[in-house]
Amino acid sequence: MAWTVTLRYVPEHDFVLTSYDDVILRDQRDATRWRREVSAQFRQIGRIPVDVIIDLRGLVVKPSGARAYGENRVILIKEFCRRTYRFGGDLNTRTSVYTSAVLDGVQANVYATYNDALRALLQEREREAKGELPPSLIPKPGRS
Repeated sequence: MAWTVTLRYVPEHDFVLTSYDDVILRDQRDATRWRREVSAQFRQIGRIPVDVIIDLRGLVVKPSGARAYGENRVILIKEFCRRTYRFGGDLNTRTSVYTSAVLDGVQANVYATYNDALRALLQEREREAKGELPPSLIPKPGRS
C-alpha cells in the first residue's frame, strides 16, 4: 500500500508537524510499519524529545487496528515526544486516540484545527514557564 508520512521541523515554534497521506492502519503489521516510518523521520530530525503537532486528516485507524495503533503510539511518544497535540481526523481515528489515552495513560489533546492545536501548545509552554502547572502536569518525555 502506498502511503506517505511526513515530519517537518517548524523552527519558529520549535516543534515537529506530522502529516499523513493515505495512511490506513488495519492491523498490527500496518501499525508497526507506521511506527517504523515515523521513528526513522524523528531520528533524521534529531531534536529529541520534541513537541509535536499531528495532522490526523490523512491517518485512518480502522477498529481492527486500533489496539495495535495505541501500542505503537505509546512507543513513539515515549521515545521522541515531549508534548503532543492533534487536530482533524475521522471519527474512528479520534476514537482510537481517546481510547489509547485512557488505556495507555497518555494525553489525547485533539483539537478541531491546526491553529487550535498550536495555541494549546504555546499556552501550555507559557503556563509551564510561569510555574503555573503543578509538577505532575509538567510534560516529560513520553508523558504527553
